[in-house]
Amino acid sequence: MPIRAIGGYDQALSEYTAGNFTAALLFAKAAGTEGDVRAQVLAGHIYRNGDAGIPNYFEARKWYEKAALFNDSDALVALGEMGYKNEGGLTAGDAKTYWTRAAQSGRPDAMRALADLNIKGIGAARNQAEGIDWLSLAADSGDAKAAKRLGDLYIDSAPQTALSYYEKAAAAGDVGSAYIAAIMYAENLSVKPNQGAASKLMEQAARGGHPAAMADYGLLIYQGLAGDRSPETAVKWFKKAALAGDDQGKFFYAYSLAKGDGAPQNFEAAYRWIIQTDKSGIPDYDKDIETLRTGLEGKLSPDVRVRIASEIPPR
Repeated sequence: MPIRAIGGYDQALSEYTAGNFTAALLFAKAAGTEGDVRAQVLAGHIYRNGDAGIPNYFEARKWYEKAALFNDSDALVALGEMGYKNEGGLTAGDAKTYWTRAAQSGRPDAMRALADLNIKGIGAARNQAEGIDWLSLAADSGDAKAAKRLGDLYIDSAPQTALSYYEKAAAAGDVGSAYIAAIMYAENLSVKPNQGAASKLMEQAARGGHPAAMADYGLLIYQGLAGDRSPETAVKWFKKAALAGDDQGKFFYAYSLAKGDGAPQNFEAAYRWIIQTDKSGIPDYDKDIETLRTGLEGKLSPDVRVRIASEIPPR
């Protein structure tokens, strides 16, 4: 009985998902030989990653090229990646060709890859304008990474344009862009201040898990700049930031605990966080860190300080 009759691509995918890569490759090649494009892509993937043994880039290329004949975008993107890395005899020129075809089929990741080739001058002469065109096309399709990349490109030369792209990336879900846009609305002299927009974007970044945004959003709440002032809510964000490793969050949380503002006063807990806070290189801010640390050392006995320090895992 032919292998395809047993299950074809679906069987290949099932075996691959189960970690039976050799069997998956057999089924994928059988189905691919009969023209199943999905199976051809899977066979290329297995060969390229070496899932069923060592990587075989030439076999990977062969199977991807079968699928590329039908303009399968996954195969085109993979062949572009192989060309970029000079795998299977492919070159950067091939990468541009394959990624162009994938981009023309609507793949934002291929558009971003083409932008990199043009901006860096890989596989062809450097052409920043064409790179920006590809990034713009990807951003217009809703790709957050492309929009952020455009923001990064314009941040020094055209801050207002950069801000528009960061906001577009934020709207597409990129929390890092939301944080940058919030900072720009609050602190960039080239952008008209907008506390409402800054607060909204900072909240998005904080709720999205951005550690620095958690600390800054907590500070906005503490200062009453993001609605009603609430030290208790602010401290919750400071703690989240501290636990996420943000040094400003550690300092704010330690300060709140030492002062007993928004949380019960706890000198030991405050000391635990302040000794984990790295200095920033900003003189005034670092002076505040040192002042708090020194003040807490005066509140705790040497034995307690030694114990607390010994309980902190090494970084």
